[in-house]
Amino acid sequence: MFNVCIRMRHAYYLFSKAPFVLLIILFGFQLTYAQDNIYTLVHQGDLDRYFFPLWALDSKMFSVQVMSGEEARGKTNLLTLYIYYKSDDDGWKGIKLFNPEQKKKSGPVINKSFDRNERSLCWPVNNSAGKNKHWAMVSGGEVTGNSNNNNITIIQNWITELGEVKNTRQSIITGLNGLVHSYSVPGKAELFVTFNSQDRRVLNKIIPIGSNTPCTEVESFHLPIRSLAASEDGQVIILIIGSETVYEFWMSSDGGNSFSQLDILIDGYTIFTEVDIDPKDPNIISFIASDNAQSEKETADLCVYNMKNGKIINKAEVFRHKQIFYSGQAYHQWSPSGQFLYFIKSNSKNDKHLYMWNIESGDISKCNLPDNDIKTFKYSPDGNYLTIISNTSTRNMRIYSISR
Repeated sequence: MFNVCIRMRHAYYLFSKAPFVLLIILFGFQLTYAQDNIYTLVHQGDLDRYFFPLWALDSKMFSVQVMSGEEARGKTNLLTLYIYYKSDDDGWKGIKLFNPEQKKKSGPVINKSFDRNERSLCWPVNNSAGKNKHWAMVSGGEVTGNSNNNNITIIQNWITELGEVKNTRQSIITGLNGLVHSYSVPGKAELFVTFNSQDRRVLNKIIPIGSNTPCTEVESFHLPIRSLAASEDGQVIILIIGSETVYEFWMSSDGGNSFSQLDILIDGYTIFTEVDIDPKDPNIISFIASDNAQSEKETADLCVYNMKNGKIINKAEVFRHKQIFYSGQAYHQWSPSGQFLYFIKSNSKNDKHLYMWNIESGDISKCNLPDNDIKTFKYSPDGNYLTIISNTSTRNMRIYSISR
């Protein structure tokens, strides 16, 4: 009888405190939920085979490449460039940069008698462009079917906030060929263009954007240039060169005018790709590292590295495609605050989800996105939007707005 009374008194105590306990549970649930981003789908692309999304530095529009499956003069799978921008009705609209069916001066048209293989678009800063305008750089654009051509076409476009392309300026760089990629430099009206041919691996610098200044050669390397990243102020430039199992890190501390090799030796890794810089601390870099066995399993390690003491701060297993030099693939990205690293991770079912790594606490959590087959992704610089490219065969691009 005494035990029964004790149990009844204990039950009454818990019941009397239940509202308080319930509030604590609800508060804890809300706090946990509030710490994660809320993603809302705002647009899905109408085309197929999108890849390589790249946001403008003011987060108002982004470029994306599309692989065309249409035959063109006996060639297939041409790269075409699109720009997506936010319209007045809060929707998103896309325009094709180069459209041979349009008349000249009727929009973003470069009339030529040959087909163009449009490689990449960049968004360097131009202070003279005003608040609502942007400079875009298209590099490559070589004649298809003429890989031995020793000329590279550089096209600069004045792109307004409403997606209009004006004042196209075109120039030819002679004596260089091969795979071309361009890289924006945050906070500066300049960019870098890499040329990887069989006999020359050249890093060129274009400054200032919008002028008639030609490309200036900065450095010629003995290995292909695989990745380049710049600090927020544009002073620190890190790049990776390499091939097969020979890789090197190079660094510039004067804005890319000169480079010297970094002494980064990490046991157990033979392949290094996709370098990036912490937006809040240029001494902290991240990169994807793996060995031959990992590359066969489509996994790698995302390493956060302190250049001051030469040590890895932390690392996490991530997904990385077997074809590690796949053009336009992005496997990780820093948040604007430098607190989080976003990356792709696959599970036992081979689903590929987006994850968030809190660098300060070390916690890793899956982002609450419905996508389970992510190929690549890109957050806008202000952190308010996310572009997802999936592995699906149709309409594989989605834009999400982000809130907390």
